[in-house]
Amino acid sequence: MITSIIAAVLCFCFLNGLIRVFVAVAGFICNYGLAFLNSSLAFAYLSTQNYFLGTIWVIITLLLLALTMRSLNLAILEITTTGITRFRGANLENAKFDSNLNRKNVDFTNAIAITDLSK
Repeated sequence: MITSIIAAVLCFCFLNGLIRVFVAVAGFICNYGLAFLNSSLAFAYLSTQNYFLGTIWVIITLLLLALTMRSLNLAILEITTTGITRFRGANLENAKFDSNLNRKNVDFTNAIAITDLSK
């Protein structure tokens, strides 16, 4: 819990992309560890023929694996968008960009007046 508070404070104090990547990857690692622990508990109960508790732990493990895959997608998204220049909601009515602009490295979400990027 203390590390979660520290990570939250770091996210609010340092708004650069590396902290967001760190938090996303740390969340993925924690989810994976918890899913692994729950799967060991499920197999322990199932091997002792306690099928009711084993089935409950298997269901919890499958839910945690789904959350782990979601956190992996979020971590990959944060890693791939860290180096992107963002113009979210910016007024680009009179903006002029180079003709060799790489659109994969620029985010124009909700930008105003983008008509021709080669001007």
